Amino acid sequence: MSADSAPAATATSFAEASDAVAAILSANGVRELFTMPGDAFPVLEAVARAHERGAAAPRIATCLHEIVAVAAAHGHHMVSRVPQACLLHVDVGLQMAGGMLHNAQRARAGILLLGGRTPATWDGSRRGGRVIDMQWIQDRGDLGGTVRDYVKWSYDLQRTEPLPHVLQRALQIAAADPAGPVYVSLLREMLMEPLEATLSDPARHRPPQPSVPEIPALETLADWICGAERPIVVVGHAGREALAFERLGAFATAAATPVYSRGARANISSEHPMYLGTDHGAALAEADLVVLLDVEVPWTPAFQGVREDARIARLDIDPLKPEMGLWSFPADLLLSGSTTAALPILTELVLERRTRAQDARAEERRASVADAHRRREESLTGARPPSGAGPMAAAYVARCVAELVDEDTIVVDDSTTAIATNAEHIPILAPGSYFQPIGSSMGWGAGASLGAKLAAPEKTVISLNAEGNLFSGAPEAAFWTAARLNAPFLTVVYDNAQYAAIKLGLTYEYPDSALARAGELELERAPDIPALAASCGAFAERVAAADGLPGALRRGLAAVRDGQCAVLDVTVQGP
Repeated sequence: MSADSAPAATATSFAEASDAVAAILSANGVRELFTMPGDAFPVLEAVARAHERGAAAPRIATCLHEIVAVAAAHGHHMVSRVPQACLLHVDVGLQMAGGMLHNAQRARAGILLLGGRTPATWDGSRRGGRVIDMQWIQDRGDLGGTVRDYVKWSYDLQRTEPLPHVLQRALQIAAADPAGPVYVSLLREMLMEPLEATLSDPARHRPPQPSVPEIPALETLADWICGAERPIVVVGHAGREALAFERLGAFATAAATPVYSRGARANISSEHPMYLGTDHGAALAEADLVVLLDVEVPWTPAFQGVREDARIARLDIDPLKPEMGLWSFPADLLLSGSTTAALPILTELVLERRTRAQDARAEERRASVADAHRRREESLTGARPPSGAGPMAAAYVARCVAELVDEDTIVVDDSTTAIATNAEHIPILAPGSYFQPIGSSMGWGAGASLGAKLAAPEKTVISLNAEGNLFSGAPEAAFWTAARLNAPFLTVVYDNAQYAAIKLGLTYEYPDSALARAGELELERAPDIPALAASCGAFAERVAAADGLPGALRRGLAAVRDGQCAVLDVTVQGP
């Protein structure tokens, strides 16, 4: 459409600038406003007014804790791919959410983080000025500095004139690949002023179209793939785009390359004959070509490595990871661009360029990998543990959960030391069906599961959690909010009564650890998880015997289908 034929935009009069905030959020597909109320309450008032008059506006999702608010926004985006909004209280609200903001940044989760700013006036000259003592105490010189290292972009909004442009730009940046959190501070006096503004059409502020590397670079990679004897693909979170799920499968078939997923996303169907799971260590040591697709940490150098003569190619929207201070994984071919967009081109190039001899070698490799895939599947499904009392193996719990999973299930896995086991056992049947945290802040799982359910209410959401993570994630806030918003999900807690991940690291460095002997990392007298969950209206059981788990899972799932959160506290063995 030419500039001459574009529809003329008209100015809209808003009683308060906060009304424009609500309108802009809604126009951009923001369905949820996750909040812990604070000094920016005019935004909540504007949303409520919009609801009263039947106008479009996000739903107010009060979360009782900032951890849950930001984790839920993260969980929503990883399913919907549409940035949602969080409204938090000045510096303390931002600080409370800090760990979850770290997780969102590392996981490329688009979030519009709105924070109230301490009122700038105190003499009654403007509406919204300071009225309580605390508004002097909470005043900070660099509010944005609290989150600046964890967001893609930030803006301190103190005047009404740029408001529509700032918010539209914030949402565009949050959605652009690699997606991520953005932050806008909101001065309360500004939010309460009248505003006449022309709102931009969101369709004219879409994220950039995906780019692909230059064809000569892809041709080089295709030649390497065709000529390799033992190529492997290691994928991180290319599956954040649904199209990549199918395209990676088509590429793996055409190129006859085994695929290993680092587990963070549903990257390829677990039923695909070229998929060999998450444990790529032995294959990595033997491969003559390693193709890395959107993977942050392709291996752990202390324990794994590649052959000295192996070629390494990396394709990533963010190949250099400049926001990571120390990151030095080598690559012989570095390609910057969208994996989703590049895969079909690379697939065609491989098919076009492969010789007859290479075709024969690829067919042999395809048969060999398919056989390895079949043996892997048999090993995962064949063994069943004995019934009886006592802590269960994490693999048994994972196997029981796996039997519940179908194409309409989303699994959010925050089980820490059981996470590698779960990633091997949980079937991946559809794009957007399996998620792990990519950041390192504990407490993500419950809030992320809430957000996933809100994004896909027709899906069954299963949250796999560790008891230490659960306690860190303000679970009472997550379960209460889920009940309030009618967003039930099933939580399976892998309860080994210890901070097992920390204990593993400790005993690796200190095999005869005094701290471990003292029991300082044990949680024998931890809070009663079923009682905590029940106090928030959830169905809850403790499961201490292996033969009781399948029935408990069925009861929990039935409760979820009846509209109630369900929490199963399962006694498992330590790793």
